This record gives sequence, C-alpha cells and structure tokens, in this order.
Amino acid sequence: MNTPTQSIVLGQPDEPISRIGQLARGTLVFAGVVLCLSAFGLWLVPTESPDSGKALMRCLVSVLFSGTGLALFFAGRSPGVDEFRLDAKTGYLSHILRGGDGIARLQRRYALSELEELSLTDDVLIVRAPGGRELLRVALSGAAGMPDLNLLKSKFAQVSL
Repeated sequence: MNTPTQSIVLGQPDEPISRIGQLARGTLVFAGVVLCLSAFGLWLVPTESPDSGKALMRCLVSVLFSGTGLALFFAGRSPGVDEFRLDAKTGYLSHILRGGDGIARLQRRYALSELEELSLTDDVLIVRAPGGRELLRVALSGAAGMPDLNLLKSKFAQVSL
C-alpha cells in the first residue's frame, strides 16, 4: 500500500449555498450596512435648536438603527465551514475553517505521531491525546464513504489509530 500523496478530506459541506441563498445573504449584509450608515447620518442633518428631547430621540434612533444594522450584517455573513484534512504523507490532521470568501484558514494542526486515538465512526471524528484527554469530537457531514483510518496504522508506527 503506497503512501497517499494528497490529503484526505474527512468532512466538508454537503452542498454549496444556492444562488437564492447567496442573494438573501447579500441583501442582509447590504441592509445592515445601510442601517449603520444611516444611524450616523442622522447626526449630519442640521436642526434649528439643540433641544435635549430631540437629541435624546436621535440618540435612541441611532442606537436602534446601528443595533439592527449590525444584527443584519452578521446574520448575512457566511460563518464559514469547518474542514478536517488528514495528510498521510506529512502525518498531520488539520482543522481548517473555509470562510465565505473561499479562503482556507488553519485553525489547528495535530501531528499523528503525538495522538493516542484517531477514529471516524458514524460520521463522528474523535481525536485523543496521550493519556486519553479528548482533543476533538466533531460530527462531520459528508464523511460517509471515507476510507477506514485504521488502514493508515501501518504508515505511522509510533501511533495507535
């Protein structure tokens, strides 16, 4: 059995976001930005007299607009998708967060030689450190049909998978 030259993706999203979903997220982000900007725009409008009641109302409306705008903005942003890649050539398990922009950001990397257990059963990835301390337990979507991780046992003699 040859050592794989590429990494195995253990978990990733089932299907990409539809065009309607992308349009809805974009609309939420746009509406959030507009509300936040209008909260500050309220203070640019000149008034006749500096009445404290009007200033208080402006302040409350600004807080309402900016709070609603931030809520819409963060609701529309893509949270990112967790990926777990097993690189049998270098001997690392990588936890990657792929953002809505498509950029992969490394969250954590585990050396297979330092792990006590690495198992994928019933779409649940379990990683344990020596001594039994659980480092990672995550349910993966799309992990069905992945190769058995015990087949890599011979590749890393120091580790019991």
